Amino acid sequence: MLQIAICEDNTTDAQLLLEYCKDYLKQNQFEAEIHWFTSGEALLTAHARQFFQISFMDIYLDGISGLDTAHKIREKDHDCAIIFLTISKDFALESYAVFAKHYIVKPFTRQQVKLALEQCDSHLKTSSRFVEVFDNRIPVKLPLRNILYIEVMQKNCLIRTRSGIIRVY
Repeated sequence: MLQIAICEDNTTDAQLLLEYCKDYLKQNQFEAEIHWFTSGEALLTAHARQFFQISFMDIYLDGISGLDTAHKIREKDHDCAIIFLTISKDFALESYAVFAKHYIVKPFTRQQVKLALEQCDSHLKTSSRFVEVFDNRIPVKLPLRNILYIEVMQKNCLIRTRSGIIRVY
């Protein structure tokens, strides 16, 4: 399942973005969980425990800025698609330093969010691909992006994932 982060301290903008994202995902039949954070620190704390495929980020946040948050994310995660949302065009060039996928100036429209998500198409498609395996006779959908490697020993496979090992026959 696709994991999306919204880092926005303005409730109105966050709710509007959430609505636009949900509409796009529903129309394109993607399953996703969307998490909302009001600060860069909160996003970084969550990012340490779980990976997000897409992060929408305001630049002007209380505490650590969205740009600094993106730099910290890039230190550990090179795959997350970062989309900046901000009231200023001043940081557009700096956004390239963190390989931002898109830069949206507020107030944003449904069409701008749709375009940004379309540019993340490869992230959306790869996050929805999975393989189904049986773990203790229970079917488990295992997203391909979570598989680090597979070790085969005789008739057993050890599938090493980001969250642990799954043993299958």
